[in-house]
Amino acid sequence: MTEPEGKFSICADVVCKSVGGGKNAILLNIDNGYYYVLNEVAMMIWDGIKEGMTSAEMVATITNEFEVDRQQARADLRSFTGQLVKESILRAGRDDLASRGEGSEG
Repeated sequence: MTEPEGKFSICADVVCKSVGGGKNAILLNIDNGYYYVLNEVAMMIWDGIKEGMTSAEMVATITNEFEVDRQQARADLRSFTGQLVKESILRAGRDDLASRGEGSEG
């Protein structure tokens, strides 16, 4: 999907809200009305995207926080971000929208 050093930006019509005491989150694609539940790892990836982290930085964060090797973390990251790109929640690359922190709520 993307190279390990790639970055993503969040599409404008997406809202993220933490639920369950901060252990999960709900993503809502306002454009199509679909919503997605994020687990702890997915929330870490989402936060990394909002902070402008590269894929390689997110892989390092995942391996530091969870008992998973780099290969598995990279595969999981690619699968998750690839699905979000496909669902028009993320865009590969980085633009001014992501750097301004727009397109999401915390």
